[in-house]
Amino acid sequence: GFEDSLQNGRYFHMSSFGEKKAMSCSQRNFVKKFLRYNSRQLSRIYPAGSRISSSNYNPIPLWNAGCQIVALNYQTDCAEMDLNLGLFRDNGGSGYILKHDALVNPEASSFDPFEPRTFPSSFTPKEVSLKIISAQQLPKPKGVEKGEVIDPYVAVQVLGTDHDAKTYVTKYIDDNGFNPRWDAKFTFVVHAPDLCLIRFVINDKDVLSADDLIGQATIPFNSLCQGYRHIQLEGEGVSHASIFIKVNIIDYVPPAPKRKGLMRIFRRKPRVEERRPEGANVPKGVADNLGRSDKDDEFLSRTDVDDAVDGPQPEVMQSVEEEEDQQGDEVLFDVASADDATDGDGRNSVKVIAGTNLNLDGLTSPTAANALVSEDEKEIIARQIEQEL
Repeated sequence: GFEDSLQNGRYFHMSSFGEKKAMSCSQRNFVKKFLRYNSRQLSRIYPAGSRISSSNYNPIPLWNAGCQIVALNYQTDCAEMDLNLGLFRDNGGSGYILKHDALVNPEASSFDPFEPRTFPSSFTPKEVSLKIISAQQLPKPKGVEKGEVIDPYVAVQVLGTDHDAKTYVTKYIDDNGFNPRWDAKFTFVVHAPDLCLIRFVINDKDVLSADDLIGQATIPFNSLCQGYRHIQLEGEGVSHASIFIKVNIIDYVPPAPKRKGLMRIFRRKPRVEERRPEGANVPKGVADNLGRSDKDDEFLSRTDVDDAVDGPQPEVMQSVEEEEDQQGDEVLFDVASADDATDGDGRNSVKVIAGTNLNLDGLTSPTAANALVSEDEKEIIARQIEQEL
């Protein structure tokens, strides 16, 4: 296994991996071990023997894992071979390219192709603005009936790490293979440019069957030139066909984080302090209860009521406290003497001693600390107090 090769392997040793085994080692759970192995020794990947039709597998995960030799069936013209030809366009088509430093020394960078946060700083993210303008001299695919005109469209594939993988598709143009024009613009971000490939695919739109391939071309991202460019298509019978594009690449600047939540905190409306009712010589806690009904507050605390009474406490209130100590909260109200509780307008005031469950018909605010009542209301209160006692 990888642990044994770490102890006993030599730099000139090369190991061959079957397609299935290599693909499993390049997955998320084992890719770091595979990267470390490929940084010390050579690995060769070969297609599975079950591919009797000479089909191919996707080489990108193996390239991202640092594999040096990824063998494909060259006799088959397919998307996987197009990726292989596109990758080795770099370095003048000499047949080899240098691996990125993150693949050569993965232990130093802790690189993981599945985790963008482990990408080294040398992976400068790029923002790409790509405009697909037009195409020229597109041939008909094989098997097309005589007299039929193609309906071409372009698919742009961004390949590399999973974080960068995406596909954009233009609309199709009816009956125009000579000079179709799309003027489609796509904007995207590439976080690992050194491992990225841009693939252009032109297909013929077919309603009743699968779309037919017309031509394709794959270019390494670092080889993509800016400005107006013609991309020569690869494939059978497309030697004169090309697509016309415009490329603009700039360094990607992440947007500033939203501060909406913080702004809500700092812009919170100030708390408005409630004012006491004018002319009421009562504490704020008691004044808040003025005008409330029995459903709002079941009782007023004795502390608030005691604080609400000005001057010396009447003897009758002291007797009520002693009686409450013996009988609990049975006594709810005590009516002061007329001499002590008469206001300037001749109305008598009732002092609230403790909370009330008492139903006082005719009173608007039975829990008020200084509720003014008439003589009739006073009789109603006195009768109910007698019943409670």
